[in-house]
Amino acid sequence: MRSAVLSILLFFLSASCFAKCGSNGIGVVGDNRMIYDRSVIILEFYMNSQQVAHKLNVRYPAYLQSGKEKIPLKVIQTLTGGYNITQVILLLTIKPAEGKRYSLEIDHLKKEDGEVTYFDIAAKKMMPYMFTGSAAPANTPLLFSGLPVETKKTMVSYGCGPAQWIYYSLPNKTALSAYVLASLKDKNNGLTTEFIVASDKEGTIMIGHGMCTGGFNFTEGHQYEISFAPMDLSGYKGPFTSTMTVSPPFSDTGNEE
Repeated sequence: MRSAVLSILLFFLSASCFAKCGSNGIGVVGDNRMIYDRSVIILEFYMNSQQVAHKLNVRYPAYLQSGKEKIPLKVIQTLTGGYNITQVILLLTIKPAEGKRYSLEIDHLKKEDGEVTYFDIAAKKMMPYMFTGSAAPANTPLLFSGLPVETKKTMVSYGCGPAQWIYYSLPNKTALSAYVLASLKDKNNGLTTEFIVASDKEGTIMIGHGMCTGGFNFTEGHQYEISFAPMDLSGYKGPFTSTMTVSPPFSDTGNEE
């Protein structure tokens, strides 16, 4: 009887956690909304939406649309994160018109697949992702001037699982308007996870995961090393930095700030 009651409690706790996390979601990595010839858009597919990521342009056509004009998006790489998330890098196949606004569309999505929208705080409602055509930016060297510096680490224990983050400050501002490809290796089992992160305005990137999802997962007692490579808005990647030892947080710090 006691075992049966415990099983029921665990079932409802799992259901509650699942509801708090949500079952799906599709988002855009970073804040850049300017597009140009041969630029890329990076999408993230969360939990149940991950099955869409692996069938883009097979079952689910992805494109940009402005009126009757469509710009097909080509899948050039798929990255599987460590914790309930998958990224897809999409390449524009047609040059967008400068100043023209385009909405991001994925056809044949069902309710359980998720929506390509975000919550607009000012409008207080879900909105489509919009991009504006622009001239290609000037080329900048894809090279960090030094190693990213770890600034802090946090762990917060929630009812549905911990949120674990390691914060790094980028060494120069070259990559602030683009992306960073992080490569984390578990030295105990040899597993390497690569995932793309975007910096905030201060040049800070976060490695790890929240309560429900994230690019990198950690196992207590394992040893890790990490390296970083700058990536521009066309998806071109610079050289990786040398590897650095990582010590993930496993003691509760009480907050994520």
